[in-house]
Amino acid sequence: MAHVFRFVSASRARRLLTAAAVVVLLAATQVYRLIPAEASQSSLHALQTDRPLRMAYYFPLDRASFDSLRENVQRLDVVAPHWLTMSGDGRVRSSEVGDVVAFLRSSEVVVLPSVALENHDAAHPVLGDPALSAIAMDELVAAASQWDGLALDFEGVDPADRDALTAFIRTLGDRLRASGKVFAIALPAKNGDMVTGWSGAYDYAAISGAADLYLIMAYGYRTSASSIPGSTSPLSWVDQVMAFAATQLPVDRVILGVAFYGYDWNLAQGPPARALRYVDTGEVLATTGATAQFDPEVGSATFSYERDGEAHDVWFEDDRSVGAKLDLVAKYGLRGAGAWRLGQEHPGTWRLWDDLLSQKVAGAADCAPIQGASLVAVGPIVVAFLATLSGTLKR
Repeated sequence: MAHVFRFVSASRARRLLTAAAVVVLLAATQVYRLIPAEASQSSLHALQTDRPLRMAYYFPLDRASFDSLRENVQRLDVVAPHWLTMSGDGRVRSSEVGDVVAFLRSSEVVVLPSVALENHDAAHPVLGDPALSAIAMDELVAAASQWDGLALDFEGVDPADRDALTAFIRTLGDRLRASGKVFAIALPAKNGDMVTGWSGAYDYAAISGAADLYLIMAYGYRTSASSIPGSTSPLSWVDQVMAFAATQLPVDRVILGVAFYGYDWNLAQGPPARALRYVDTGEVLATTGATAQFDPEVGSATFSYERDGEAHDVWFEDDRSVGAKLDLVAKYGLRGAGAWRLGQEHPGTWRLWDDLLSQKVAGAADCAPIQGASLVAVGPIVVAFLATLSGTLKR
């Protein structure tokens, strides 16, 4: 059945807030869930679930991503279709696919279209020019109007634009909440307040009240450009990243981002490494006769092989590696976990996903509501946010 957007009236919002206050008096151990006051009924239902919130990114350029979406949609609360791009003139373009749109509208999931930059230089003119910024803001709000909200995924922003990006995010958050929409942001991972490099443009603390969900992209420690093979998300580093995020952002809005992909390094030729979905990894294993081993200290799987006289090292994420990272959700009392992206996953991941993201887990600390949001008390919760990040693998 199609999505029907019904908004909560002012009187209804007051009744919800009053009910929440009563529950606060009755149960001191409860966890607060932040729900936008004007969110649609479907959004409210999904975001108030008493088990981990599960989200996934759908990537339109890979048909396997849609196949996975159809097969696993019942395991998801939120889907972020990665089909919006913003250019340097502030215009937002969509690569929506008709059958995917119809499928999502017939589902019960909350849909937050994900918007990326057309290229790494696109953000600077928009952030620096008030006229272009206004155009971009209007276009993003319009794109969100057809769905439950928006998922921002601006990567490679110049650290010199840090303050401008903070202001843009705050204003966009205000606009989306005024429209009754859910706002999620994908944040580059860092284990300290770095102001340079890939993550330097994002001031975690300064945007801590701007959004409803913050997906920490806890991968990319190594990328296809890395000269030394290894895990894209070594467990010790991911632990450090989430520990830092928990000190800067409200943990009941923080989402642990996990990777579903891997890389194959040709040691003779050097980078770039070849990005692998798990189906690609399986083909390499089958054709070479190699045996993968899980490294519990690193928290990822690996194997080596030789082809045409050239040595290769492969590091990838499977069900065991995803499970090792998901344990951090409970450790830090996070809102949940998310993965990049549908269509890349090891098939066994879903069994582990179901097992680890189905239990009620206490741990999220109380935090102040964002402006224009209602505090809804729903008992002890940890939420998991599954985002499957790119078919071309983004990096």
